[in-house]
Amino acid sequence: MSEVPVVSIAIRAYRRAWLGGAIASVLGQTWRDLELVIYDDAGDLEDIAASFHDDRLRYVRAEEKTGTSGRFAAAVALCRGRYIGVLDDDDRYEPELVERLVSVLETNARAGAAVCRAVRDVEGVRTVEPAPGPPGRQTDLARKILIERWVVVPSMMLLRRAALDAAEALQPMPDGVAPDVFVNIRLALTGWDHVLIDDVLTVRGWHDEQLSRASSYHDTAVATFERLRIADPVLDRLRRMELARLLIVRASQYLLSNRRAEALADLRAARETDPAVKWFARRLLVLAARMPVLGVMAARAGREVRRRVRSVVS
Repeated sequence: MSEVPVVSIAIRAYRRAWLGGAIASVLGQTWRDLELVIYDDAGDLEDIAASFHDDRLRYVRAEEKTGTSGRFAAAVALCRGRYIGVLDDDDRYEPELVERLVSVLETNARAGAAVCRAVRDVEGVRTVEPAPGPPGRQTDLARKILIERWVVVPSMMLLRRAALDAAEALQPMPDGVAPDVFVNIRLALTGWDHVLIDDVLTVRGWHDEQLSRASSYHDTAVATFERLRIADPVLDRLRRMELARLLIVRASQYLLSNRRAEALADLRAARETDPAVKWFARRLLVLAARMPVLGVMAARAGREVRRRVRSVVS
């Protein structure tokens, strides 16, 4: 291995149950010129890292607790390679992932991210996830993220450091946001391409401890689109529409928990963000006592926002 590796893989570690499998999947790659950084945000996982006797592995205990995007940024800052992967501790790489994605980045000078497909693993039962797009360069990606929720998780990507630097210069990623959305949309806004290959090379763990099932999920989603800055006025309108939808969804969750003050604040914010949702916001408040219909109303509001978004860009 060269003194400074071509590839750096960082694992954002805070869950003991799956970490050993994630580490083994990186160290077992057919591409050998890499380093593996274990960024321990739990603070008590050193024994798992130490059980792997490989000089390519570096263990770093976090100095302070952060959220998902804080872990992402801190882990990336420790990486030295010109290509960077960030693996969730409950996911795993297939043995050829790094080799295949390095090839994409080496042969596509404007590729900021090489992307593969994934399989979902539910207690040993695997299901191939739908492809996020056709193989090759992904076009009009910023709009796809804002309209169609095109999101590829970091575990499915290898990123070019120069592209990450450009994204960070455009807007530094704050803590408390979804790093997949921030990384993907900032790369698109800075002109870097995403290139997808039609190979299933990531195994995604699917379980009750996933962040997407956490109680804070809606807070992270709202914060992501509140803090994202987009100069293009058409794209920024799409951002505001998506934010309004997310505020309504969170408001419905608040109402189901009898948190009327928080729900009212979100519904007012949604109305101010996008006037198209004014009727739905008012109806949700009127129907607050009729709990069974809240989910239907939130879904209806989301569909209306989506319909208006498509009318804007068509």
